Amino acid sequence: MQIPQLDSQFMSLTAFGTYTQGRLLAAKYDAWAAEVGSTNQDVIRLGRAVEDARLAVTLRRGYRDAADATLDDHAEKGRLVLASAGKNAMKEEPYTRLSGPGGSV
Repeated sequence: MQIPQLDSQFMSLTAFGTYTQGRLLAAKYDAWAAEVGSTNQDVIRLGRAVEDARLAVTLRRGYRDAADATLDDHAEKGRLVLASAGKNAMKEEPYTRLSGPGGSV
């Protein structure tokens, strides 16, 4: 088994740690195997905590994107209401006051 890169997913690192622990146990290096096993458990615990934190961030991104989509919908409806006020409504206030020089909301 090859040593994984340091930036590998934590499960790749722990798989290598478990493999190394097995090799040490087979060679009767019990103290080193215990140390590797303990460290491996720490990596598992911390890796899972990082993944849990990433899930929380992903959940919040979902909330943010939903709020952004709702805001976009409301802005588009408001633009349509203002633009439908008359033939030249897009060139007059209040449309131009809200949209600025470019003419889009």
